[in-house]
Formats: sequence, structure tokens, C-alpha cells
Amino acid sequence: CSPQSGGPDVFYRFDVPAPGGMLNVTATGAFEPVVILMKDNCDANDQFLCNPDGQLVNQYVQAGSYWLAVDGPAEKAWGDYDLIVTLQ
Repeated sequence: CSPQSGGPDVFYRFDVPAPGGMLNVTATGAFEPVVILMKDNCDANDQFLCNPDGQLVNQYVQAGSYWLAVDGPAEKAWGDYDLIVTLQ
């Protein structure tokens, strides 16, 4: 899966401290959000994790910088959404 061109994508950058941890991401909205995690830079060719159902559950991530993209499954699938991100 990858960000769809043409529609508005939203990107978030965050840092995971050493030694890393379990990441949980949930995006819900009137459309079906797609969540994409990229490591080190915001390049869709460097996808780390991707889920078209809007969730990343209990994913171990190492220390480092990450980008999280929230997108829609199609060009015209977008709108308001709620995003919950936790790292344990």
C-alpha cells in the first residue's frame, strides 16, 4: 500500500527513544484512513509498515526518527479523522 496521489495526505514526524518500544496507531474517520509508517525520511519508497484499515497494532519499532502518513484509499477519500498514537 502507498499514499494515493491527488488527495490530501497528512504527515506526522516523531522520534522513538532507545531502546524502542511497541507502537499502536489507530485512525478513524468518515472515510477509511490508511496509515503508513516510514523510517528516517518521508519517502513512500521507504515504507516500514502500512495498513489499509487504519491501524498498526503492537508493532515493535527501534529507536530512530519516523514519519506517519494518514491517507485515504482513493483520491477522493478524505476528511476529518481521529488519530491515537501510543508508544510503550
